[in-house]
Amino acid sequence: MISNILLYANEYSSIVIAAAAVIAVILTCLRHIEQRREKNKPRIQKIAEVVIYPLVERLESQKRDLEKGTIGWEKSGYPTHVNTLSIFLWDKRICDDFKKDNQKVTDKIEKHDGEVKKLRACLQEFADNIKSLPDFKNTISTRFEEYKSREKRGNASFFDPTAENFGNILESIVNNEQELNERNVYHKFWSLYGKELLKFREREEVLEYKIEAEKSCRILIDIESAILNDLRNILKKFRVKYGIVHSGFEDKEKRRSLK
Repeated sequence: MISNILLYANEYSSIVIAAAAVIAVILTCLRHIEQRREKNKPRIQKIAEVVIYPLVERLESQKRDLEKGTIGWEKSGYPTHVNTLSIFLWDKRICDDFKKDNQKVTDKIEKHDGEVKKLRACLQEFADNIKSLPDFKNTISTRFEEYKSREKRGNASFFDPTAENFGNILESIVNNEQELNERNVYHKFWSLYGKELLKFREREEVLEYKIEAEKSCRILIDIESAILNDLRNILKKFRVKYGIVHSGFEDKEKRRSLK
């Protein structure tokens, strides 16, 4: 009887010792994980602040503009409301760190920037073909003359038939401006003749270029939606794993989720 009890006690003691050893190993592993997490947190904080938050803010703004059809093409050949994302990745060391951990997102960003360049080319072709229409300059020159004789006010030089002024009107046509800001020198002119001049956008000779530009815009919207989704998911992981939060961003995300 006594020998059985001693045997049982011995076995139980072995189990307790083994369990204690396992627990010690687990606690050591958890301590190492926590140490690595704390060591890694400043790096992750930098990635969030320097790369992800600015990209999310830029993408949200740009996507809104694209969805509204606001591109802001200028006669210099660049759209002011649509930019490549790489220009916002100014800190090479931190950006390389981000890219190393997020290759799929990086690939989407590269695809996005390639599509932005394609959109610029499409818009330029669209603008060049509108400008090349046989009656484009004559129509604008006629409306300039009508406006100057009608208004008889200052800023007359903006309504002379020059390449610069034709370019100003071309910008509003390409950008499908329904009305101009009151501070714009062409505001009153556009309220009188804008609808007529916007018809240049629908001419058969330029329609294929307009369609191609619109297609490129839709592709960009889809890519930007995908990148935004990826970046938000990364930030959620940062919040859970590292406790990294940005109060302004978090508040905005809560409002967005309630819509």
